[in-house]
Amino acid sequence: MFFFFHNAGTPYSDPNARLLKLIEAFQERAPWYVAKRVLQRHQVPIGHGWENTIEAATGYKGAADVDGLVTAYLDHICSGEKSVRFYDLGNANVDSLRLQYQNFKNAPFLPLPLSGQQLQKAQLCDPTLVYVHQTPTGIAAIYSSVRKKDERQRLSVQSLPKAAQQAIGDFEEIIGIHSRKVQAYDVVWVPNNGKIIEVRADFLGNETQETVTNAHQKIYADVHVKSGSKALIAPVDLFPAIKPIYDNSNEGIVIELAFATSTGSTKHEKMRDKDACLRKEVYHVNGKAALAADIEPYRIGVRWVLTDQHGELSSPELFLDGRATMAASTSPGLFSATIRKCSDSLEYSEIKQKLESYL
Repeated sequence: MFFFFHNAGTPYSDPNARLLKLIEAFQERAPWYVAKRVLQRHQVPIGHGWENTIEAATGYKGAADVDGLVTAYLDHICSGEKSVRFYDLGNANVDSLRLQYQNFKNAPFLPLPLSGQQLQKAQLCDPTLVYVHQTPTGIAAIYSSVRKKDERQRLSVQSLPKAAQQAIGDFEEIIGIHSRKVQAYDVVWVPNNGKIIEVRADFLGNETQETVTNAHQKIYADVHVKSGSKALIAPVDLFPAIKPIYDNSNEGIVIELAFATSTGSTKHEKMRDKDACLRKEVYHVNGKAALAADIEPYRIGVRWVLTDQHGELSSPELFLDGRATMAASTSPGLFSATIRKCSDSLEYSEIKQKLESYL
């Protein structure tokens, strides 16, 4: 299922071929805003967008740090664009799980994903453990799967054959669903200390929640077996963090909020200005002031503007996507958080710690 980076005789034993393969791999999983920062850190020539960057890198003879980019790619697999669930396994189960991963026989080099025709010809498959990455703070057990990704595409009616245009009628534009296969990397994070593990499922945009939930369930099933747990363990409920995050005006920039009101209605608001916080938006503030009681948030999206370890600005995001029925429930059961736009594990950890501080 994989290519390997440095095997002699492979298409990727040449440094420029490895560089192009890495750019392609980042393109599949990272937003351009994030990938651009990572590529620049490793002296990769940057163009305007993906196509121009690939063109600039083709045949590039400069001093791009390809080995460093390999490490950055592995780091992004572990912490970039993730739907995360937390499980309190207990000390004994965590110790058993850690030992299982430590005894896993790794491939000699970091595996690279399939692409192009090879990926499209591959069979859909469940997550399978392929690589165990030992870090100073814990173990990242990497699972890979081939799954289907549905993408919405706008199509001009004028681009269709005449017969199709006549059949469609007066519509000027239609939305098509394009299905393609992607290779996902899901991760189980086992810290060196503590009894809470994380299941971090790839959530690469345009994927359905059902697809990601299915990945979570499949990976937890393997964790359950490997840990030797006698009982199924539910993920930590993240719903209690939503309102405290919203109430803390110093905690990031609220870019999305859904909430129930004392008048029996629900509202879903988003900010178009990426630098403006919804907490302070005039319509939102005045609407709250007219209510007899406080609002009950059940869904929130927050962006932080941080300075990363390289002195660059970053804008990681956290989404807690609850449903309206959870607002009045005594056991809401919001089990997943989405953490996006992290370029490395340090940014991911900072957002995760912010979330944990409200639980």
